[in-house]
Amino acid sequence: MEQEEQDKIKRAARDRDFVNAPFENFFLGSLKLKADYGYTDTSGYTEHVGNATLVELDTDQSVWGVKFGYFNKKLLRDIYLFGSQNNIDYYRKSKNKAFRWAFLDAVKFNMYAGYGKTEIEGSGLNNITIDERSNYYVGISYELPLSRLGNEFVE
Repeated sequence: MEQEEQDKIKRAARDRDFVNAPFENFFLGSLKLKADYGYTDTSGYTEHVGNATLVELDTDQSVWGVKFGYFNKKLLRDIYLFGSQNNIDYYRKSKNKAFRWAFLDAVKFNMYAGYGKTEIEGSGLNNITIDERSNYYVGISYELPLSRLGNEFVE
């Protein structure tokens, strides 16, 4: 129960921040600098065209990158709440949890630019391949956390 009260306090503070500084929260609210590293190992067989011999492949790949941008920004919610006290009050006190949960909070926006390096080494390859490049991404997703389904619709 204590965690639930703390969550309510955090949500109320976030709502007040949105009312007091809507411009900053809309444009800077989900802006992040992100660094990541990953490693994968893939095993399998491949057949070269025109050759009936199977070649075993074991490929190791390590990837690192730095990104700057918006990650999982609740775009529809932020547009809905932007600069309107009435919408914020409705969002906070609304009994229509389905609208909030399945529509406003479910649409997420991602936009970032980054730089990264990939190193590939494998038994089917005679060398190590290193790929360095900058990249960008713009996308939108619809995400429903099903673990919250029962909690959202039960008063």
